[in-house]
Amino acid sequence: MSVTQDPSSAGRRITMAEAREMVETYAKACTDTDIRSLTINADYLRKILDQPDCQFVRFYLAVVDPKAQAQGLPQGHSLVVIGADSTNANITLDDDATQVYEDLSICPPGCDGDSYTL
Repeated sequence: MSVTQDPSSAGRRITMAEAREMVETYAKACTDTDIRSLTINADYLRKILDQPDCQFVRFYLAVVDPKAQAQGLPQGHSLVVIGADSTNANITLDDDATQVYEDLSICPPGCDGDSYTL
């Protein structure tokens, strides 16, 4: 994972072999109830990307359950997904127009056994 400050170079394509190794390494350290993946509807990502000047998609770690402790991403936590413009600022229009999403599908339990690995 990159610690770059420049969002234009954030992210990189990796091979499926690299992805499998990373996911499997994480999965081996998980308990049966630890979150393995989060899924969002592709149409929601398209709506974020279709906003004027959207150049990036930002994922915020968030606490849904105020009793949950902010460590890793255990139950009670989620991701908030929002677009960012060419200046790396969050795209914040009025409440009805801003495309920002949460309540992603959490695995487990929202998955089958095959979803634990790539």
